[in-house]
Amino acid sequence: MGHVMVKPVADEDFYALYSDIVDGFVEYGTREDFLQIPPGEGTSWLTKQRKILDRADDHGTSSHAFNEPDHMGWRDDVILIRDGRAELRRLPRADVRAYLQASRIDSDAAFNALEREIDDDEPPIQSHTIETLTAYRRTQNGATT
Repeated sequence: MGHVMVKPVADEDFYALYSDIVDGFVEYGTREDFLQIPPGEGTSWLTKQRKILDRADDHGTSSHAFNEPDHMGWRDDVILIRDGRAELRRLPRADVRAYLQASRIDSDAAFNALEREIDDDEPPIQSHTIETLTAYRRTQNGATT
């Protein structure tokens, strides 16, 4: 898979680039951020990048398998991440932005706040993920930039 662009929420100008190498997000920003042409690239790169972002706008993910489970399309409410760690965690799609912003401050705390992905024979482990990320999102929505 390599890298996949994810648009967590349909009506927000926010995208996150997922890497299957670390099983996590490696970059995030607005559409404009992702259309900044890197040095040495030209119009063909820009055309390709626009197509990737357009597909994420339409399907929630740039993956061509957007309609299959676990390809981070609109049908997936939860994205499984490792962020370079050994253990999988469940990241609610609606909380991707808050998680990424919180992880800039303290990546371990943000990751540890997420619910663990559980094997069928293990008891569920609950965390304060949604409450923590929702509270963080509220503080960001109320803050002026």
